[in-house]
Amino acid sequence: MNSFKNIARLSSMDNPRDIFLQFVRSQPGIQIDTTENVCINIRDHIIHSIFYVIITYIKHERDTHDIGFGPLEQKYFCTRSFINAVDARKWIDENIPRDDTDLIMYVFDNHHRMCRSKYRRALLYLTNMLYFDL
Repeated sequence: MNSFKNIARLSSMDNPRDIFLQFVRSQPGIQIDTTENVCINIRDHIIHSIFYVIITYIKHERDTHDIGFGPLEQKYFCTRSFINAVDARKWIDENIPRDDTDLIMYVFDNHHRMCRSKYRRALLYLTNMLYFDL
């Protein structure tokens, strides 16, 4: 598994074939006919990839917008109940979740509202892979 971590450290500008070749070579003694649960592994890895694409997208949006979050996250937090709240600080204190699970699902459910970017494209491709049961 350590060799896989080293592969992940390669620059995004590296040749995809070279990255894949390094990964394949890190799988000692692989025999296709004896490999089990391949479809389950594909599905699991696609789901993990979707999760990390969304997290990376949110972080990117937070880092590149002056207000500290992007338009989609702004739409998520700026609900009608917040806009109509008498005391905005009190509403925030009472309604901000302890973790970002709901935000992650909001991005997933509203991927069509994401800014056009490599993250949106990756999310669409990965989601289509799940729909078509790759």
